Amino acid sequence: MDLSRAAYSRDLKIAAMRALDAGSATGEIARKYQLSPKLLERWRGEWRAKGELAFPGIGCRGADLPALDDARRIAELERKIGQLTMENDFLARPGNLWVTCGFQRWD
Repeated sequence: MDLSRAAYSRDLKIAAMRALDAGSATGEIARKYQLSPKLLERWRGEWRAKGELAFPGIGCRGADLPALDDARRIAELERKIGQLTMENDFLARPGNLWVTCGFQRWD
C-alpha cells in the first residue's frame, strides 16, 4: 500500500483557482481535476491571501517573500529601539554619575 502524498503542480493549482474565480462550483472543479473539495478550499484560502505568490513549490514556502524579510527587519529594529530606550532611561536617572557630575554626551 503506497501512502505517499500526491504532489500537484503549481499550474494545476492556479488553473483550478482561476476556474473557481470565474464562477465554477467547487464540486464541479473537484470532479474535473479529481481533487478533494476540502483541498480546493485550502488552496483557495492561500490563493486569496497571497494572489500570484501562492503555491511557490516544494522548499520555497515564503523564503523569498519580501514581506517576510521586512517583518524580520522591523522586529529587529523594534528590539533595538527598546534596548536604546532602556539605556537612555538609565542614563537620565537622578543620582546617575553622568547626571550628577554634569557630563554631557557627545554626539
